[in-house]
Amino acid sequence: MKTIAVAGSNGFIGSCLVKALSKKKLSIVKLTRNSNLNSKLRNVDVLINLVGTSASQTFQEHVDANVIYLSNLCLAASKNNVRKIIHISASALYTNTEYGLSKKLGEEVCRFYHQHNGTHFMILRPPSVYGPGAQKGVVNVFANLIKTTGTVTIFGDGSQKRDFMYIDDLLSAIIKSVSYQAEFEQFNVGSGKVYSLLELVSTFEKVTGKKIKVDFIKDKTNSAHQVSSNINSTKRLGWQPLCSLEAGLKKVILG
Repeated sequence: MKTIAVAGSNGFIGSCLVKALSKKKLSIVKLTRNSNLNSKLRNVDVLINLVGTSASQTFQEHVDANVIYLSNLCLAASKNNVRKIIHISASALYTNTEYGLSKKLGEEVCRFYHQHNGTHFMILRPPSVYGPGAQKGVVNVFANLIKTTGTVTIFGDGSQKRDFMYIDDLLSAIIKSVSYQAEFEQFNVGSGKVYSLLELVSTFEKVTGKKIKVDFIKDKTNSAHQVSSNINSTKRLGWQPLCSLEAGLKKVILG
């Protein structure tokens, strides 16, 4: 039986992943930011890193989580002979933002430990991930506002485009990665489609059958106009997204 360690197990994605892995009768080690890594990673076969930040946090917070903690995690894994790490990066890596920069640096950390220590890496780059129970991300924020006030706030004119990935699709990609044989590979994962924020609101209206009020506020942030990536390479992984935006929003609204 494989032993899987999940770093960030108390977060939204981490808690969902632990449940999904438990159904496959795998031995699971839960890791948080305060865990003693050297003791926790003994006899672990695969380490899955879900520790990260949200785009709205400071650059120092991005670096602390996406670079420094990741480096400590890789070092501890190497010392304990963990041969494979599945690192969850982000499609924002392609954007000219502080968050994207920290994700690029994180992947360079992975490459360093692969080249110098021989650790095998699978790197997945999802877009904004959403699902029932999540609190962060534009889909989840909009859903909570729609349920409570019926009004959403958009910074800018709403033309900015994003790929939105339902949680179950990301979990299936991670689980595929556990058995995928590779020394160092990077995959863009997502729905493969982009929607403007106005289109997101329109889809919410279709799902709820209600008109949603939108408050527009001038965007003073350095957010990217479009965040998306090509997912064609996932054919090698034997994975594809299954949940449409409309179907995913229904689950979030009803969840």
